[in-house]
Amino acid sequence: MTATIIERNINLVAPTIINPKLLDKYFLLKNEILVESQILPDSQFNEFLNNINSQKFNIIIHLGRIIIVSKHPETTEDKINEILAKIVNSAKISNSVLGFNFDWKIFLGDGETAEKISKVLFYNDKNPVLAKYFNSDDDAFGFYASKNFKKSRLKLDVKPVNTQKLGQPGSRPALQFRFNFQITLNNINNTSEIIQTLQEFDEYFNESKNIISIYE
Repeated sequence: MTATIIERNINLVAPTIINPKLLDKYFLLKNEILVESQILPDSQFNEFLNNINSQKFNIIIHLGRIIIVSKHPETTEDKINEILAKIVNSAKISNSVLGFNFDWKIFLGDGETAEKISKVLFYNDKNPVLAKYFNSDDDAFGFYASKNFKKSRLKLDVKPVNTQKLGQPGSRPALQFRFNFQITLNNINNTSEIIQTLQEFDEYFNESKNIISIYE
C-alpha cells in the first residue's frame, strides 16, 4: 500500500487581529508578500472575505482567521509557511492558534475492501465493544489518537472512506489519515514565536509522513 498526500494547509486563528479589510490586496503587494502576477484574475477581495488564488496556493482571509492551502500538496516547494510568516510579520499578528493540517490517503487495490483491510490493521479483540458488537464481515474500523509533539497537540483521525483518486473515474475505497497539529500561542506580542513555529512546518509534515509510513 502506498500513501498519498491529499491536502496540506495551515490555519491561523487570531480573532481580535485578523481583518480582511486591512489584509487586502494593497497590503499583500505593499509588504511584498505577493507580486501582482501571482494573484489570479478570479481572486476576490471585499470587507468580509479575501480569497486570493494563485498557481501554487490559495489564501483565504476572513474575520479572525487565515487559511492557506497548497494546490500541490505532494511538494513543499510552494513554501506556504513562509508566505504566512510574511503576513504575520507585516500585520504583527500575535496571541493566536496555529493548525498544521495534513490529509493522507491509502488507496486500496483491486479486490480489496475497506472492511477487510481496516479489520486487519485496526481491530482489537481485547476491546469488549468491538469483540461483542463489531465483529462481522461487513464492519469497518478506524481509530483516533492524540499526543504531544513539539509545541503542538497532535490529533490523528483514521477511518475508511470511499473517494475518487486523482485522474481516475469513479470512487474507490481508501483509508483516510487526518493529522491536525494544534499549537496555541496565546502570549501577547509573540509575533516572533509564531514566525519561528511556522519555520518548523516541515518537521510537523515529516512527523505525519513517518507515522503513515508504518502502513506502507
